[in-house]
Amino acid sequence: MKNEVRVNLRDLILYIVKRWYVIVLCMVLGAALISGAVLVKAKTTPQVETAKKDLESLKNALDEEEQIEAEEAFEYYMTSVKNYEELKKYLANSVKYHIDATITPTYRVFYDVSGKSFGGNENIQDSVIAALSYMVKTEEAAEAIRALSGLDLETVYLTELYGFDHEAETNTFYLMVYGLDKEYAMNLGTAVEQVLDQKIQELGGRYAVLNVEKIGCTYTEGINSTVQTNQNTWLTRLNSTRSAVNAYKHDLNKKQEAYFDALYAVAKGQTIKDDNTPSATAPSLNAKIVVIGMVAGALIGAFALLLRYLLSDSLKVAEDLKEAFGQHVIGAEVALAKQDIKYFANKKGITRVHMLGSYSNEETEKLQAGLKEALKGEVEMVIGDLSTITEAEAIVFVEKIGKSTYKKIEKEIELCKTYEVPVLGFVVIA
Repeated sequence: MKNEVRVNLRDLILYIVKRWYVIVLCMVLGAALISGAVLVKAKTTPQVETAKKDLESLKNALDEEEQIEAEEAFEYYMTSVKNYEELKKYLANSVKYHIDATITPTYRVFYDVSGKSFGGNENIQDSVIAALSYMVKTEEAAEAIRALSGLDLETVYLTELYGFDHEAETNTFYLMVYGLDKEYAMNLGTAVEQVLDQKIQELGGRYAVLNVEKIGCTYTEGINSTVQTNQNTWLTRLNSTRSAVNAYKHDLNKKQEAYFDALYAVAKGQTIKDDNTPSATAPSLNAKIVVIGMVAGALIGAFALLLRYLLSDSLKVAEDLKEAFGQHVIGAEVALAKQDIKYFANKKGITRVHMLGSYSNEETEKLQAGLKEALKGEVEMVIGDLSTITEAEAIVFVEKIGKSTYKKIEKEIELCKTYEVPVLGFVVIA
């Protein structure tokens, strides 16, 4: 078989037209991508340059003192915004912030401590609490608590859920663990308790004179002043930061405000509106850009279909059968095919011909049935498949452009040669 095949321009155009939806999809994608690229470029480059020019003119309109005041106000504003956003993010992820402080689920474990002072601190409870508080809030301890509790919390959010306190004038201190509900508090509490017990053993081993014994544990629900105070502090910080953001231009005059807005615009890649307030300018699209994108998409889609057509193994033109395989091409209409088959059969003295093909559908089956009926009484036409090839006196192959493949056709011809069955020709349906 030859490696080169010819292309029927009509079949190629028909192949592409039948797949019009691919062209349309590529046109839409092309328009969207090019329009998007133009918008992004217009948004990030020209507007920033315009804002920089505005900035210089507004800066020159101020004296040195006014300029410094406006720039300090701007730096204060940007810092306040950053702090506000960071605090908002922190509180959104903080479990402790979302606990109901009026009925705080709390798991407590009580310990008795005795022994001599260590670390230069006469109050042994303070010394023990300080040491253990540090030991159970390290990254290593937090990792162990996560593994035991199954809670996937960052260390900063995990360690704020537990702490220590002690009872005055006694040798007792206790671990407190908070949760969103009883199950949460008990689960986390038992995990922290296990890690704490390990740390107590380490501490006792380091200071032989120290003795810490667990007394018991309790679970309670009620108002928790510690949690309530933490939440109120966070809320106060959030409100004060928001107030600082809102009051960023309070003491500036009109020219300073305009300069301030220009600084903000450059920082955010925006342009300045006439009323000197920051605003992102939305670049517009024109029809030309959209059309260019659609045309480019259509060309790419057509090229992709062309490549698929050329690289596919499907039969392109009937003449390839003669050029590549040296086979006769019989007319695709029943009347023409009848005359050719009858001629070649009589010439070779054949009375029984099998009709085979590498592709079968309603169209090929209809043509085979038509040939069988048309040649009835003259040449026996048998509709078969490759399994009946050894029973045939001769073969006529019925193939279809775009569906039958060169590889299968080549296999058919090789089988005929192997079993020494003559091939009268190919009926090719366009």
